[in-house]
Amino acid sequence: MRAPPPTRQSVQRVADALAADGLVAAKPEPDHKTAPLLATSPMGQKVPAQLVAASDKDRGARLSCTDVTAQELAAARATVRKVLGALAD
Repeated sequence: MRAPPPTRQSVQRVADALAADGLVAAKPEPDHKTAPLLATSPMGQKVPAQLVAASDKDRGARLSCTDVTAQELAAARATVRKVLGALAD
C-alpha cells in the first residue's frame, strides 16, 4: 500500500521553514503568479556537504570501535549495490 501524497499545506509549511532558516529563496514564476519557484540559497547549498561530513564523522567513530576498515566497508557497500542492482533487473 502506497502512502498518500503530502498535502499542499504540509509542503508549504516545510517550504516556509526552509525560507525562514535562509536555506531557500523564492523566485518569481512568470507562468504562475501565486506560486513562486524555490531555489536553494548559498547557505542552503552548503547543507548537503555538511550532512555528509557529519555522517562521515559518525561513521568513522563507529568504525573505530570495530575491526572493519573503511576499505572493507566500501567493498561491502559495492557488493550490496551489485546484488541490489541484479535483483532490480
